[in-house]
Amino acid sequence: MSEYRWKTTESAQALPPRLRPLLTEWQAGSLWTAVTAFGLVLGMFFEKITAQLILSVVMAGIIIGWTQMLILKLQRARGDWTWIFNTTLAFGTWGAAIPYLGVFTVWSGLGLGVLIGMLQYLALRYRVEDASRWILINIVAWAIGFALYGITLSIFKTWWLGFVACGLVAGAITGAALVWLLRKPVLVLPSEAPLKDDYQS
Repeated sequence: MSEYRWKTTESAQALPPRLRPLLTEWQAGSLWTAVTAFGLVLGMFFEKITAQLILSVVMAGIIIGWTQMLILKLQRARGDWTWIFNTTLAFGTWGAAIPYLGVFTVWSGLGLGVLIGMLQYLALRYRVEDASRWILINIVAWAIGFALYGITLSIFKTWWLGFVACGLVAGAITGAALVWLLRKPVLVLPSEAPLKDDYQS
């Protein structure tokens, strides 16, 4: 009677080494904050020139999505074009819904947070553990951000300062959360080598 034994290679049994991020956590969080504010202000500046709200928020989504994707790549989080697409889709949908949510209010911030959180989660869930928390984090971040937009606008009477405040707060909250989430990445196991059998009598 023969005994059947499975064999695998050592490389298939070991977890791959994690690539070292190119930015420190502080640098990644700070850059995330800055690009979020920059993209939001630049998109809204386009709206002042063209008076096309939806096109302006789509532009903001493209800029924010692209720059955030670059930060994900620098942090070895496998960022790709889906992050840009999902972020742009979130902003575009939000722009179409603004007449119903109210123009740049806490309610519109909540709506934007839901859209960004859910659509970016679809890309983030393959990169980090506990990615579902990203949805709630964005809801809170953008609601606070647009609440601060209204306060800043009422004090300084300058639209771009309001969006700077909104982008910095939302970017800081989501940036800090992202840094924390990236501490627990989803590891990709190497492909197993073909199994082979060994018969012994």
